[in-house]
Amino acid sequence: MTKDKIFSVGESVFVARYGNHEKKVQCPVCFGKKKVTLILGDDTHVELDCDYCQRGYEGSLGWVKESVERGEVNEYIITSREEKHTAEGVDYTYYAEHYSFPPSNVFATREEAQVRADELATKHKHNECIRAAANKNNQNKSYSLDAGYFLKKAKESRAEAERYEAKAVICKQKARKAKP
Repeated sequence: MTKDKIFSVGESVFVARYGNHEKKVQCPVCFGKKKVTLILGDDTHVELDCDYCQRGYEGSLGWVKESVERGEVNEYIITSREEKHTAEGVDYTYYAEHYSFPPSNVFATREEAQVRADELATKHKHNECIRAAANKNNQNKSYSLDAGYFLKKAKESRAEAERYEAKAVICKQKARKAKP
């Protein structure tokens, strides 16, 4: 593993990172078409811009953004390197574009960086579990109250999902009947 390798300015490196990332996904309402068809009570079809994927003055986009937590590997060219001399030795910080990276996340190969990105993801999930448990232990709440609340919400959500699915089936049936 080249984790301890010292990289030079101008070298291409792979950096392991972890965090929230937005990704674009097809709009679940218009399916990327940017338009939806409204069927009125008299079976008139009215085409409208999709409001679900509409963003301000941009209009309907056909896609929406979802936030995803993940580890990733990006390739950068080192633009500068900072050295700090301490009693324990020399500490390095690498810079590329407008980012800074500790040497523990900088690698010569994509494979090594991916292993580190996976470690960062696992560590983050572990820390989130510890944080959630600490929050729970530090509060004077009972688990039975929480369990009851979440079971109630799950039941309500299932009922609501069934209602919406039934409405969607009706809309699809009406749309098929209205097509010439």
